Amino acid sequence: MNVTITPRGTRRPAVAIAVLAALAIAGCHDPETDPTGREQPSTVAGDLTPGESALLDRAEQLLIRDCMRRRGFEYTVVSRTTILENRDFPYGVSDVAWARKHGYGTDLRRRQDRTVRAEPNARRLDRMPAPARAAALSALNGVPGAGSDLSAVLPSGVTTRRSADSCTSEAQRVLYGDLRTWYRAERVTDNLADLRIHLVHRDPRYRRGVAAWSRCMGDAGRPYESPAHTLEAALTARPPMPRDREITLAVTEATCAARTGLTATATDLDRRYAREVEARYAADLADRRRLRHDALPRARAVVLAG
Repeated sequence: MNVTITPRGTRRPAVAIAVLAALAIAGCHDPETDPTGREQPSTVAGDLTPGESALLDRAEQLLIRDCMRRRGFEYTVVSRTTILENRDFPYGVSDVAWARKHGYGTDLRRRQDRTVRAEPNARRLDRMPAPARAAALSALNGVPGAGSDLSAVLPSGVTTRRSADSCTSEAQRVLYGDLRTWYRAERVTDNLADLRIHLVHRDPRYRRGVAAWSRCMGDAGRPYESPAHTLEAALTARPPMPRDREITLAVTEATCAARTGLTATATDLDRRYAREVEARYAADLADRRRLRHDALPRARAVVLAG
């Protein structure tokens, strides 16, 4: 179960939602966390400092801005933002104190929604006539389907593609040099956490832990089969689940996770599979680290030039 706060859908045009993913969310990163939600160093970023990662992000934004201007579109450089209270609980809420304050994070979700709605590029695109909006999106992301498309096979086996003729690709080509290697390494490593979580979820030890957790929840008057079911109940209830009920359910979930040993089991398995996944994709991780390190001097020059 993943409680990372991501934007929910709104009634705005679907194309604007796509823009939010491409523009706004690209600048909003949360620290990687362990199964209990505690912050830990990112295995993807290697030994880059948070400041160096922010430098790369800003340089890419500046390069995209310049490219979009050359193609006749306005683009606002957006600084990265992080909701510090945001936590990732892929195996169920396990922090009682956090649960008492945030429940399942619906308060943080609403805050993220406000951030997305205020994003200047998305607001600008929402105001554009449909043809102009489509042209701006094409400038930003390109039009997939050309023989020169970038491609990467994700750990799931799905092939993802992006146009090599776009402002996003142009910016990354300037920063990282070898655009095809960068695209593959970034897309693959961005999906390693999902692979690790999938491996934990299917492990018999985790499933036994969930069964014990479910019995604990039932004894507490909360009959749910798994943490995924409690999250679904909290986030999809119509009308919305009352705040006090959400918090009570999340606290019960976290208490049962500790009492039954589910948290300890998930933590152990998560670390084990993290090592396995990192070994399996060592070349992709190494390529990403190398290209990020090599890009730092170019990023500094871009940022200094403004």
